[in-house]
Amino acid sequence: MTVSYTQFLTKETFESYENSEKYAKFVPKLKAYRQKLEDAILPEYSIELPDTIESLKNKQFNSVKYLYEHKLLSETEFNITDTPASELVPKLAKGRPFSITENRQLNIIRDTLKQEYTDFLNENKIDFILSPTYNNVAPRPEEIYNWSYTSLFNILDLPTLVFQTGLFQDPKVDKWDDSHSTYEFRSDLEKLELDNYIPENFIGAPIGLQLSGRRYFDEEVVAAGKSIIELLKVDLHNIY
Repeated sequence: MTVSYTQFLTKETFESYENSEKYAKFVPKLKAYRQKLEDAILPEYSIELPDTIESLKNKQFNSVKYLYEHKLLSETEFNITDTPASELVPKLAKGRPFSITENRQLNIIRDTLKQEYTDFLNENKIDFILSPTYNNVAPRPEEIYNWSYTSLFNILDLPTLVFQTGLFQDPKVDKWDDSHSTYEFRSDLEKLELDNYIPENFIGAPIGLQLSGRRYFDEEVVAAGKSIIELLKVDLHNIY
């Protein structure tokens, strides 16, 4: 089961979608966490996530993702609303208020990350990023642990929409293979999330994808999303 895979797309993918025969193979292969998305999108219009960007994301994103989720927030905002905070909030946060200097340092890392991603998108003429909505199928209530999975797009200020593929979890198909028994978890959070996936507990869970575009290109993302929905012929009012 693929838990992390991202595909970058050029705008021609969506400008020519009316050619139904050309894009016929897009529809039946959108079970994104079992098959790489490169099999679902025309290869000539897509490129894989390079090692350099993956490394960049791992190193810098980890330093920035909880920029504003620190102890001070949990002690003020949650108390004001009487809303109970998840136990993970103080564990994932720094546990203390940031100083002005620390805050500015994190902002510099964030802005540098934005620029490096922008350069990468420009150099490769990338218009959209197609990726999983989560590192699992739709999670069960009160079992959403790794909500930071796609927070990278929040950090980068990339407009993003989520859509249903019309596909659902099948416990006979969507199960761990033999490699899972020897898989080395990259963090305790990843272990918690993946160990929580018991196929029989997620029968029929919907499988969604998300589409991200360039900053300030919100309307283009919506237009591309409409094109995908037309391709998939998913009726959100009659999905089950």
